[in-house]
Amino acid sequence: MEIRVFGLVLLLVICASLPAEAQTWRDFKWKHIDSRMVENNCEKVMNRMKLPQPNANPNNCKEVNSFIRATDKLVIDVCTGAGRSVGGKLYESDLPFSVVTCTGNSNQRYPNCKYRGNRSMRKITLTCENDLPVHYHEDEVVVG
Repeated sequence: MEIRVFGLVLLLVICASLPAEAQTWRDFKWKHIDSRMVENNCEKVMNRMKLPQPNANPNNCKEVNSFIRATDKLVIDVCTGAGRSVGGKLYESDLPFSVVTCTGNSNQRYPNCKYRGNRSMRKITLTCENDLPVHYHEDEVVVG
């Protein structure tokens, strides 16, 4: 009996942790690629997208979301030769990308979220599956 309960609890923990990582290329593209994104559009774009804050009320504003200002092909290329493996399915881009990061407050609720945008050049780190990006990770600002 104890083994069954432990197995059930383990299964629930695994399932609860899947949504953060288990997204598709299509999900990734919708959340993170916008070649025309500019800093002063963060509030409008984020309130329209209504991205949920992980592990929170789905109506709460997402605290941070980054938009890669590039074509789909350039981002996919990080997974297929224009990036280096940094462990497992993680790839870091060889070259920096222009990225707009929108930062808000997760205690606010859509559609009244306030965001400020910051644009920077940075190498991006992606989780790649089947040669496609499926998750965007923290990245480093490129100085110089």
